[in-house]
Amino acid sequence: MELNWDDVKEELEKCSCSKSVLLGNGFSIACINDKNFNQKKIIDKVHKYFKNRKSTRKITNIEDYVSEVEKEFIKQLYEILPEEKINKLLGTNLVTPFLNKFDSFYTLNYDHVLYYLLMGMLDSKYTTDGFWGECSQPKRWDSKNKQCVYYLHGAFHLKISDDRIVEKITSDQNLNLFKKIREEWDKGVKSHLVIASDYKTKELKLTSDYSPYLSHCFNKFKQIDGILVTHGVSFSKSDTHIVEAIKSNSNLSKVYVGYFKPAELKHFEEIFQYNNKVEYFCTKNMFTVS
Repeated sequence: MELNWDDVKEELEKCSCSKSVLLGNGFSIACINDKNFNQKKIIDKVHKYFKNRKSTRKITNIEDYVSEVEKEFIKQLYEILPEEKINKLLGTNLVTPFLNKFDSFYTLNYDHVLYYLLMGMLDSKYTTDGFWGECSQPKRWDSKNKQCVYYLHGAFHLKISDDRIVEKITSDQNLNLFKKIREEWDKGVKSHLVIASDYKTKELKLTSDYSPYLSHCFNKFKQIDGILVTHGVSFSKSDTHIVEAIKSNSNLSKVYVGYFKPAELKHFEEIFQYNNKVEYFCTKNMFTVS
C-alpha cells in the first residue's frame, strides 16, 4: 500500500514511543522550493573547479585544500539561498507542523535551514543542540549538555575556536544569524565542515577537529529507538554509513522512508530489501499549499 504523510502522521500520533527524523538535502529543497539547492551537485562542481585549477594542485595539505573548497562552496550556496528566502521560512508554513511531531532531529545538511525553523518553533517546542554559554559568552558544545538536534556532517553556523572547541555562531544586536555567518567567513574563519564527496576530503571524517562532535552525533543516531522518519535523504553512495546504522539498529520499531519520485522508491526498496521495519511514503507536494 502506498503511504503519504497523513498516514505516517497518524501512526506517529498513536505511538507513545520516541520519534526521530533524519533530514537530507531534499528537505531544504522542499522548504525553500528551489530544486537548484542541490548541495551534492554544488560540491562536485566546486571540487572539479579546484581540481582543474593549476594553483590548487600545489596545495598538499588536505585541510588547506578543504578550506579553499569550502569558501567557494559557501559562496555559491549563499547566492542560491539569500536572506529573504530564509526569512520566509519563519512565517506560517506546513514545515513547522511536520517538525513538531518529533523529539529528536538529525540532519545531513550543512545549511542553516533547520536551525532557523527550530528557532521559530520556540513558542511551541523546546529544542536544544548541545551548545551552551552565558549571554555574553560564545555558545560552546559539550557532550554532557542536553541535545536533541544533531548535525551529522557539520553545519555553516558551527566553527572551531582558537582553543579547538566547537562553537556555534549566533546572532547579535547588530547582525542576524545569516549576516553573522557571512561575516565569520569573510574574516577567514575555517569551520572544517565534513563534505561528503568521492574526492580526498573523505579523510577529514577522521582527521578534523570536529571529530568529537561528529562522533557523538553519529553514535546517538546509531542508538535511537522508537520510530525514525526520513525526509529528503537520497541514500547515495556517500550515505552508506547512515544506511548501515539504520539496518543494524535493533532498537527501532519502525522506519518510514520518504521518497519524492518512483525512481527513488525503487532505489530505496533495493537498499532496504528484506527489512520488514521499513515502509515508504511519498513526500511530493508535502509542504505545498493547495
